[in-house]
Amino acid sequence: MDPNSDGGPNPTPAEQKSKKRKLPDTRKGNAVDYKIFTKTNYTRQFSENHSVDCVIYVESQENEKIGNKNPIALTKLFTENVKGIAGVHRVNAYKVGITFRKPAPANNFLTMTHFLGKHKLKAFVPAHLIEITGVIRYVPKDLSNEDIYKSITCDAEVHLISNLHQEIYAKGRWKAHSAGDHSSELRCDSAATTRLHTDVQIPGPHIHPSITTVLQMPEV
Repeated sequence: MDPNSDGGPNPTPAEQKSKKRKLPDTRKGNAVDYKIFTKTNYTRQFSENHSVDCVIYVESQENEKIGNKNPIALTKLFTENVKGIAGVHRVNAYKVGITFRKPAPANNFLTMTHFLGKHKLKAFVPAHLIEITGVIRYVPKDLSNEDIYKSITCDAEVHLISNLHQEIYAKGRWKAHSAGDHSSELRCDSAATTRLHTDVQIPGPHIHPSITTVLQMPEV
């Protein structure tokens, strides 16, 4: 028994470990530094010069399988209440697609909160139709995603930047970079193209980062 103890049982190793004082985390690159940066008030909409059909996905607010409902009844519900619809098709069990020929009625449908709320539906533009994503490599590790957003120049509007932690999304699979390669994902307007031609410059005494991979957004 410890001569300096009060006669009680000695603490177990686990109890001793739990009483150790935790030191503050002073490392760079914590979750706060790398939190996803999204442009304020950004919502997906079709641009005025969108040249192909505009498709909006509709889902149930209550996770119902609306894609399995009677297609004739579904088509009637939408065409009788929404202007400009060219067609209604099933995407999967939980999702249907509403096709518009022009962007204006498609964007207007997104604002029909009364109709959508009444039928407990939610509508959104799928990312792969209007956005593409690129990977910025050789990004200085002391830059947050917001710092990157404020520093880059790009020929398309950037909506989101996130840290990839040395991984990129390539050909439908996540692929690791080399250990010394620090990367961020850049998501921006596709302008109805499948490739993004962008010049990225981050000022300062850094190696200039480069976009090495630009891919069509996976369907969501």
